[in-house]
Amino acid sequence: MTTNDLVDRVLCNRGKVAVIGASDKVNRPVYDVMSYLKSAGVRLYPINPRLKEKEILGEKCVSSLADIDGPLDIVSLFISARFQEGLRDELNALPYKPAVWFQPGTKNSSLEASLREDGFEVVSDNCMKVAHLRRCTAQKQIV
Repeated sequence: MTTNDLVDRVLCNRGKVAVIGASDKVNRPVYDVMSYLKSAGVRLYPINPRLKEKEILGEKCVSSLADIDGPLDIVSLFISARFQEGLRDELNALPYKPAVWFQPGTKNSSLEASLREDGFEVVSDNCMKVAHLRRCTAQKQIV
């Protein structure tokens, strides 16, 4: 599946996206992207152990993927490579395989390759907000 297919299937159709590295600070890029996606109807699941139980954009923040009920379509990373240790194990512990989206600035070639080997779809160095703006708003204009 291509990145465009994933965007069309999930982001343009109000899919379920976990955001690892979620923040309640409005000046952070992650907050801007989350706010935009939420306004577009994407169902967000903020993850940040330091903000556990706090609400971000009306959604309760949890500490790990294991705290989320049901399958996710995408796990979006807003944490740098140095904080990604253990993520492969956490993803492989899930009973399903969501796509893993490495936002700009989170690139980790080693983890990306490992996740692909494990059967995960991986998107790298591409902003979800920009992808949604390019694909989903363009589709609405065509209709």
